[in-house]
Amino acid sequence: MGSEHIHILPLTQAGDTRSEAKCLEVLDCILNSDSSRECPTLPLPANSTITFPMQPLFFDLKQIRRSVWFYRVPSTYSSLIILKDRHLVLIDFLDVPNGLSNSSSVISAINMVLNGTIPDRVDMVYSHEHYDHIGAATLVYNFIKDSFPKTLVHIWGTWETFKLIRESDSNRAPLPNIIVGRRGAVLKVSDSLRIEMKIVGGHTLADMLLYIPPNNSEPGIVMYIDTVFPGYVPPFDLAMTENIRRYIEVQKALLHLDFGMLVSGHIRIGSKVDVQENLMYTEDLLQAAQASINSLTPEGLGRAGFNKALNPRANEFGNVWFSFDVLRKVQSEFCFKIMARKWGCRLGGLDIMTRGHCFAAVNYITLET
Repeated sequence: MGSEHIHILPLTQAGDTRSEAKCLEVLDCILNSDSSRECPTLPLPANSTITFPMQPLFFDLKQIRRSVWFYRVPSTYSSLIILKDRHLVLIDFLDVPNGLSNSSSVISAINMVLNGTIPDRVDMVYSHEHYDHIGAATLVYNFIKDSFPKTLVHIWGTWETFKLIRESDSNRAPLPNIIVGRRGAVLKVSDSLRIEMKIVGGHTLADMLLYIPPNNSEPGIVMYIDTVFPGYVPPFDLAMTENIRRYIEVQKALLHLDFGMLVSGHIRIGSKVDVQENLMYTEDLLQAAQASINSLTPEGLGRAGFNKALNPRANEFGNVWFSFDVLRKVQSEFCFKIMARKWGCRLGGLDIMTRGHCFAAVNYITLET
């Protein structure tokens, strides 16, 4: 099915951005002001600025390769829809719990891609176990079964995803009926289009790397969720990764694949450059965290209030958690300032998220290396 047979909404382009000079001005405030002065939020770099889909559809749908569509909702969550002849493949089912996404919009996107085609096979694929990425799967499954009762439906997922869905009471996602094991799996859509599935971890313990190899002039596509956020630093504590070592290893492995587009589950379509940038950021983060650990002195801790825990007249006297809190805050702030000097005007959200990254990195170095 060609793109001429479907109404495709263009992805929105970057809007106006503030100048680098303005960013440097705010960064100077963050690095040099005392704690009593509130600094503005860092303006976004040009490659970080996006706008959101507007009424009436509330989503973006863009064909990025023959038979492959990129789907994104206003909260910047994203997934893939694939249609080859009458074979429909749906990867992830976005159900964002913050009110910024209407889960039913995926039904509209599927109908736009189908454009009247009745699929004879549907494959639903779960990238990993988190419900913000798969929580609309029951809605989609019911739509498929109601609309195409004779259509065969396969649901792919890892054993870890199977267990989470089985133990959940929410009924937001049907159980996988094809388990992807440690050896991986291949879903063949056609002679020219296949999806290689491999369990790699890096965010959860069993994230799947989904890889569509290049074909002739068509670029390879990597779909790997919740690790790289194109144009931005990761959110909370390195995107809540359960294994920082693996988080780094997987990004290095991605760079050996032949691909031109990265679908990361968030923000926008990325590329190998975004993976390289996020990896550099993470490696710099670990160096900054190590420097913060090495920088500790009794005098510095005393200035931060650590000695209150040793003062019988202070409310904090003997409070073990107060001592640990001061220690980590001092380390995280030292690490943060190193990162801000180097990355503050290169990636969006650093001033909001990087202290949390430093906290996670200091803990990783202290406890796991």
